[in-house]
Amino acid sequence: MPFMALLEEEETALMTDECVLIIDEDAETIAFLRHAFAEAGVSADAVHDAYAAIEKLRERSYAAIVLDPMIRHRLNGYAVLNFIELEQPELIERLYLLTGMSEQTIRRTAPAVASRMFRKPSAAANAADAVIAACGSARIEREPRTRGSVLLIEDDHITANATIRILVELGYAVEWVEDGADAIAAMAERRFDAVMLDLVLPDVDGFTLLEHFRSDKPGLLKRVIITSGMPARYLEAIDRSAVGGILEKPLEIPRLERLLDACMQPEFEAFEGGGEIP
Repeated sequence: MPFMALLEEEETALMTDECVLIIDEDAETIAFLRHAFAEAGVSADAVHDAYAAIEKLRERSYAAIVLDPMIRHRLNGYAVLNFIELEQPELIERLYLLTGMSEQTIRRTAPAVASRMFRKPSAAANAADAVIAACGSARIEREPRTRGSVLLIEDDHITANATIRILVELGYAVEWVEDGADAIAAMAERRFDAVMLDLVLPDVDGFTLLEHFRSDKPGLLKRVIITSGMPARYLEAIDRSAVGGILEKPLEIPRLERLLDACMQPEFEAFEGGGEIP
């Protein structure tokens, strides 16, 4: 069922401690994350073994945790995952993985956090951006305003919750639906400034929705940002010049923000020459 996405008071209370816990053996990764968080006004603790991490988690509440499951000093990172699942399950949605492990391995061994998994080292900046946005404490100056409305079409609850936090932090009002049929119903009743569309959906999939937009709502098609974890070959049939943009998961937040800004422009000047913001 569609609903207007608002952060619950209880969840907000859990996020009041703006410190991030970094659990990693690699000094270079820790230094990079500390620098990125410091620039955004977010403090960070760092430990390099599971025992120390568990003690930290027992001592205080963290706004987010960045973990490499491959740490092997005394205990490996999966000991931290087990602790969180058994003793502090409310932290699962605040847990981010930054690791050299494959996505397939993470989906098999830690499916609850697979949507918040980033590959090391190439996606370290994306991981930092995602954590900063989720903390709700980025210090980047933005004038206080409602920037527009976004319809989020996403069937994965964990991915949807993380995306909602990002959009709310960026200043957008969000409505979330889980399948294509609910999306069509929502758009028949309300106007949205932008649509974020996952292609793999139950019932009416994203490709069918694109055809619906093309035939019934051609003006909206330019405001559709496709989000996908599918291999690139499956996206080749999409006319990139016709849509607002295509983002691979996990989302690159600065680029998402640029695409959303373009969707808010009434004349779509920013979409000329290929449909995407460089």
